[in-house]
Amino acid sequence: MNRIVVHAGTHKTGTTTLQIMLGRWDGNSPHPELHVPWSGRYPSPGVAGHHNLAWQLNGDPRFRPENGTLDDLAAEVASRQAPLAVISSEDLEYLHTRPEALERMATTFRAIGYEPHIVLYVRSREEYAQSLYAELVKHGLSSAFADFMNEVRQSGVFTFAQNWAFRFRYAVLIERFEDAFGPQNVVVRPYEAGADNLALERDFVSTIFGAAAGASLALPGIGRANPSLDLLGVLNALHANLPNRGSGVPDAFALAADVLESDERDVLSLKFAPFDESDRAAFRTSFTGDDEILRRRYGIEALDSNAAIPGRAASLQKRVMLAAEERWNLRSAVRDT
Repeated sequence: MNRIVVHAGTHKTGTTTLQIMLGRWDGNSPHPELHVPWSGRYPSPGVAGHHNLAWQLNGDPRFRPENGTLDDLAAEVASRQAPLAVISSEDLEYLHTRPEALERMATTFRAIGYEPHIVLYVRSREEYAQSLYAELVKHGLSSAFADFMNEVRQSGVFTFAQNWAFRFRYAVLIERFEDAFGPQNVVVRPYEAGADNLALERDFVSTIFGAAAGASLALPGIGRANPSLDLLGVLNALHANLPNRGSGVPDAFALAADVLESDERDVLSLKFAPFDESDRAAFRTSFTGDDEILRRRYGIEALDSNAAIPGRAASLQKRVMLAAEERWNLRSAVRDT
């Protein structure tokens, strides 16, 4: 049976990089058996992200039928009859809350003679949480960082904009996909944030084509396509999201300048990573059981959890975020859930 690989994220694991790589393969595939469908993509030049498909299945208002539905994508794949098709969208991750949508996707692909195989990347939860917070403030999040982290630790999931559900208990996420597609059809890979530019591309190619292809194919070396904001970028976005900003509310730089000494302000231009070691240890403890499942079932011994910035810089960033929480009244800020 032919195969269709469904790359479903997770978020902040180099998905945009892989989608740019897939986009560069349009009409110029390094492998003669590969087809990257056009149907279901979000229309972004050079990026093969099948977000419209994910939005359809998740009931997202951004879905546009003219950009291709699940049935359109299946018809395109069936007409091409390539031995291997690949689709990619990190927003497919959200479907862990919609088992009926996962079942529908599996049934649709099998009906055209394609066996679906899921590829999921997971990363250190400490790094994921910090990176995700920096991403969500760009989409309107106005919660305090401490509140965000507490919700993640306590519930294992963070839901934003009603149907964006980010699952930090990876074993639960994986099991939902296994229920729909079969455990034998789900591959879980560790994402290493600090690896060289080619590492993720080669790992993905090896996963879908086999180790020999991963070692031999020429890869574009795209690098990081959607880097996280620095501290000042996060503060500026948070300030813009405040429902109560106005007179008497300091802007991002004024707040930081009041909290930091002049020789400490270089942390504003560093990647947003306000976790000190005590935070990291507490966060890891919350997911010990989940890590054991990843090790036992999927062979993932440890997820890269190296500090993104030096410890002193992380402590300074934490000080600034605590000040923002207090002076911008973030604990009472409205979060769109």
